[in-house]
Amino acid sequence: MGTLFRKTTFALAAVLLSAQSAMANVLEAFTDADSIVAGTRFPVYVSARGEGDSFDLEGAAGQSYNLFATNNVAIYQSKDSNQPTLKNYLGKIGPSGVDTLWLEYPLEYIQTLTDHFQIGVGLTNHFLTVFQPLITFAKATTTDKDGIPLTWEPVNHDPDTHEDGSPYFQQTNTEVALTLIAISPITMGICKECDFDIVLDFSTSAGVTAEDAKLVDGITTILLRSEKDFETETASISVCVMRNSNIQATYGNMHFLNKPSALPQAELSNALSLPAAYTVMDLQGRIIRKGVTHSADIDMSSFAAGSYIVKIGTNYRKINVR
Repeated sequence: MGTLFRKTTFALAAVLLSAQSAMANVLEAFTDADSIVAGTRFPVYVSARGEGDSFDLEGAAGQSYNLFATNNVAIYQSKDSNQPTLKNYLGKIGPSGVDTLWLEYPLEYIQTLTDHFQIGVGLTNHFLTVFQPLITFAKATTTDKDGIPLTWEPVNHDPDTHEDGSPYFQQTNTEVALTLIAISPITMGICKECDFDIVLDFSTSAGVTAEDAKLVDGITTILLRSEKDFETETASISVCVMRNSNIQATYGNMHFLNKPSALPQAELSNALSLPAAYTVMDLQGRIIRKGVTHSADIDMSSFAAGSYIVKIGTNYRKINVR
């Protein structure tokens, strides 16, 4: 009886150890995120759980898995891949013991301020919240010693008057530069992962045009101009994200006048006479070079290929260097 009891106990212990070992090798999906911004990618790790918060890399290596995602969430093999897998991704963990995949809730599917989705492997899953990103026109409130903006304040219209009390006008048929930023509703700060194409919305005032732009690191410059005068009426510009027109921003109360005398004398002198102060910026408003010029053109031959905003006096131009 004692021998039979010992054999049964040993057999049960062996089964329990085998079950614990099997449980230790069960694959799971791990992520640090519980909420994300639509149109941005976040990493998901597939491995086996070890003790505590560690991974059982040796037990996970070589195992096959099926990572699933709901609600049109796209699964990518790398952060920069442009070939997504929808709903399910079949993979096999390599010798490292952990696979890293990148997921994105597509920007075009977020039609409300928030939504939810699930991801998981096997019987384990995670529930995440997705937020619709915000865009707004803004001005820098503080900068570092190199003129790079540190903090921003949303703005949505021109002032009524200049500091001297004279009416505030923009010059007709002259570029006006406005900064557009993307905001993460999660942090209420700049969404540095928001790299979205921006286009002009149909609600923009007739006669006002702007070049398409692209948010990079959550910031871009919108160059607009008006082909007609708006002396008593006001003009406005509306832009939206190309992939989702529900995400938009409007800037209004703009007056345009094709009369140099409408500008304050200090601005008129600065805009039309040389020498004049100049600034070269990238499309995110970061200052590349500044100084004083005696010419209406800046020599850009030493600049790296790309697009730049050049401000001479109060005039703006976009220059593409190839």
